[in-house]
Amino acid sequence: MPTCRKAPPESDVLPVNTSDVLSKHIPADTTSHEFRFVIDTLGEQTSYIKDVSIVNENDIWAVGEIYKRDSTGQWENPYYNLARWNGEQWSLHRIYYYYQGDSFIAPLRAVHAFALNDVWVASSQPMHWNGSVWEQFDITPSIFNAVVNEMWGSSSSDMYLVGDANGAIAHFDGTVWRKMHSGTSIMINDVWGTTDGSLIWACAWYNLPPAHLLQYRPDLYERILPVWRTVFTDSILIVNHNDILSGPFMSVWMPNDQSIYVCSPNGVYAADVHTLGEAKKLPMPMEYFPAWPNKMRGNNANDLVIAGDYFFLAHYNGKTFKFYNELLGDGRFWSVAQKGNIVVAVGETNHPFLSRGIVLRGYR
Repeated sequence: MPTCRKAPPESDVLPVNTSDVLSKHIPADTTSHEFRFVIDTLGEQTSYIKDVSIVNENDIWAVGEIYKRDSTGQWENPYYNLARWNGEQWSLHRIYYYYQGDSFIAPLRAVHAFALNDVWVASSQPMHWNGSVWEQFDITPSIFNAVVNEMWGSSSSDMYLVGDANGAIAHFDGTVWRKMHSGTSIMINDVWGTTDGSLIWACAWYNLPPAHLLQYRPDLYERILPVWRTVFTDSILIVNHNDILSGPFMSVWMPNDQSIYVCSPNGVYAADVHTLGEAKKLPMPMEYFPAWPNKMRGNNANDLVIAGDYFFLAHYNGKTFKFYNELLGDGRFWSVAQKGNIVVAVGETNHPFLSRGIVLRGYR
C-alpha cells in the first residue's frame, strides 16, 4: 500500500516517539459525555451562523448572516451579522465597516473572544471590539487576498487570520498587519497555537488532494521572513492510517503546548509538536466519522468536541467517543466551541432559500 507521507530531509528529522503520544498527553481520568442540549433558531430565509466563541456561560458571541422580519412582517434591512447570548436570550446586532465615508455590512465568518471587552470578528476585514467601539483595519489585498475562514491569537497583539483562497495568512502584532507566506495556494481551514504564541499550526485542504499541515515558529522564522513550514502533506487522502496523519485536514487544535490534534473525516489524530506526520488516531468504533467534520475544539485532551455536516456532534472523553445521533438531521454545524462544561455548536438548516441559523447549547 503506498504511503502518503513525504519524507523530510534528514536535517529536518527530529526524534519522535509516537508510541506513547496518547498516554503522555491525555489525562488518565475521563470526562462526562452527558450534556443537556438546547437548540435556538436565529433568523429565517437564508440565515446561517458561521462561527462562535465563548467568554463565559453568560457571554457567547456568534457570527454569520441573519435575516429577520419586523412586527409588521416586513424584512428588516439590512440583515444582522452578530448574535450575542447574555445567559437568558440572544440579541442581534449589525457590525458595519466604514470606507471613504460610507457604511457597509457583510456576513461575518469568524469570531475570537478573549473577554467581553476584547473580541475579534472578520469577513474580508477584521474588526476589534474594545468594550466601547469597533476598531476597524484596512488590510489591502497585497497583505490578505481572501475571505477570512478562521482567526486565532494568543492575545490581541498577536492575531492570525487564515483565508478561503490563495493560501492567505496574515498576522497582527498589535500595530500592523503583515502578509505571511503559507507555501500553498489552497484554502486554509483552521489555525491554532500555544498559549504563549511560540508555535502556531494551520491546516489546508480544498476539494482535491493534497492536504497540508503547516507550522509557524516566530522565534525561528521571524528572523528571515514570516514563512510557514509544511510539516506534512497527504497527497492521497483516501488511505485511512492509524499511525500517520491522513485525510482532508479540516481542523487543528492544541489541548496543551506539547501536542497537536488534527481532525479529518478519518478521525482525530494526536501528535507530538515535533511530528513530521507521525500521529495516533484516537480510538473510535468505526473507520470514519459518520459525517463530515468541520471544526474541533475542547478543554483538554480528555474533553473535546467535533461538529460537522448533518448536525454531527461528537465528544471524546479521553477513552471513548460519544456520538449524539439524536441530533442528526438535514443541516450542518459549521463551527463549535467549548469552555468548561458548556458546548456551543452553530450552523444552519439545509434549504436552498429557507435555511435558518442554528445554535446548539450543551450544558454538563
